Amino acid sequence: MRKRRSFINDPLLSVIDNSQKLLEQQILDITNYNGCFHDGYLRNLTHKGSQIEFFLESSIINPEDFSEKALLTNDMKIKGVLTASSIISIIIDDQKTTKPLKMEYDYAEILTLKTDKKKVYLLIEWDNYSSSPECELLSEIIVEAENIHWESMSG
Repeated sequence: MRKRRSFINDPLLSVIDNSQKLLEQQILDITNYNGCFHDGYLRNLTHKGSQIEFFLESSIINPEDFSEKALLTNDMKIKGVLTASSIISIIIDDQKTTKPLKMEYDYAEILTLKTDKKKVYLLIEWDNYSSSPECELLSEIIVEAENIHWESMSG
C-alpha cells in the first residue's frame, strides 16, 4: 500500500509560495518607483498574442536620493521589461481596441507610468524626428491583464 503524501509543510509548496512572494515583490518594487520613469523612455514594445512587453528606461536618478541602488544601471537609470500577461483589455485614448500595440514613432517619452498588479497606465509623447515635418503624438495607454510583472535589466 502506498503512503499518502501530506501537503502540510510540503517544501514544494514553500518554493511555490516563495516564488509568488518574489513576483509580488517585483511588482511592488516597480510600483514604488513609477515616478522615476517621468521623462524616461519606452524603448520598444512587443505584443504577441495575449502578452505585451514594454521595454522601459527611467530618467537619470541621483543615487544619493535613491535607496535601492541595486536597481540602478551604470548610467544611473532603472531599465527593464514590464510584462502584461493574459491581456483582459487595451484602451488607447479612451477607445477600447483589439489591435496589437506597436511603437507609433521611433521616439517615445514617458510622461506618466502607473502600475499595479492588474494594470499598466502609460502617458506617452511620441516623436518622429526622422520624418519631415517632424510628427508628434500624445497617447494614453491602459492595459489590464491577469498578471503584471517587472524584470530588471543590468548594465
